[in-house]
Amino acid sequence: MAEASGEIELAPMSGDVPAAIELCRSALVAAFSRSGPAADAEPRIAIVSEQIRSGRMAEGRLVRIDGQPVGVALWETGHPSGITLQTLYLRPEVGRPRAYEALFRKLVDTAGPIVFAPGGLVGLTPAEEATLLRGRGFGSFARSEMRWPPSAELPASRPPDGIQIRPVRPDDEPTVALLHRAAFGGTFDQYMYLSDPDPATDAAHAIREMMSSRYGEFLGWASSLAEAGGRPRGASLVVRAPYGPLLISVMVDRVSQGAGVGRALVVANLRALRARGETVAALNVTEGNERAIRLYEGLGFVRTLGPEQSWYSRAAIPVAPGETPSGPSSSGSWGTRGSAENRTPRT
Repeated sequence: MAEASGEIELAPMSGDVPAAIELCRSALVAAFSRSGPAADAEPRIAIVSEQIRSGRMAEGRLVRIDGQPVGVALWETGHPSGITLQTLYLRPEVGRPRAYEALFRKLVDTAGPIVFAPGGLVGLTPAEEATLLRGRGFGSFARSEMRWPPSAELPASRPPDGIQIRPVRPDDEPTVALLHRAAFGGTFDQYMYLSDPDPATDAAHAIREMMSSRYGEFLGWASSLAEAGGRPRGASLVVRAPYGPLLISVMVDRVSQGAGVGRALVVANLRALRARGETVAALNVTEGNERAIRLYEGLGFVRTLGPEQSWYSRAAIPVAPGETPSGPSSSGSWGTRGSAENRTPRT
């Protein structure tokens, strides 16, 4: 297939609303189809389409070649090191390495450095995509959704000696922020969701958004806090995502890792949800976080989506998945962060 040779232009989506909506639909269907039914994309398509029609799609552009609409790019700002590309799409007939290379350059010129980029670029083979992204200084990582089967029996509730588990209250927010910093400091997952270069400010912001229902209704009654002698040891927060309850963040202070605190927290989540008749208990995990994966698999969680590959800037992210600055995660802190939109479209 011949590659497109014209000049790439990034234009406001408001300039051609029908084309922008049609191309976003194609992009989102392609993204969701990689790991499930295409119909799963419809709620996201509806949100994006409404944003385009209302002129509120500020962090997105229509891609044109020789004046013709051929793709879309959607991103998020907020990361201190640059933008997170959520959706990157070119029509299959123009989606070739040279066109994507030019599109990346144009995006950097327009929106700034790219910290995270999507995988599964339409029109490219896996080898072509890897050559393109690695050549631009990116490393690969993968995320998976895991769910606890509704038919599974509730695990026994056996907190470690001296550990008390209780629901999370609104006034626990500062305590949970401290736990968040202790669990995620220096890890890949911290950098994935980083919003402020100061660790304390970043942790406080992250927990505030979770507990203020930024990602869906915060379910304090299903969330759990572990204490020993009045001191916090870990927490697990639950929100209501579009598909049901999501364990959005499970965190254990490094002084308590390996003692069964994480298991006790998640079991408390499951038992609280089942007691209220909830049939969904989902979470997302970064591949390479072996401690977390062993815990979830041991409790009966199974992968339901993924692993889905994406890319991160090695210049902006100083640690690889499963590592901390001092070495593998097994010798550092423990935790897992989830996205409330479990299938964030990245194509």
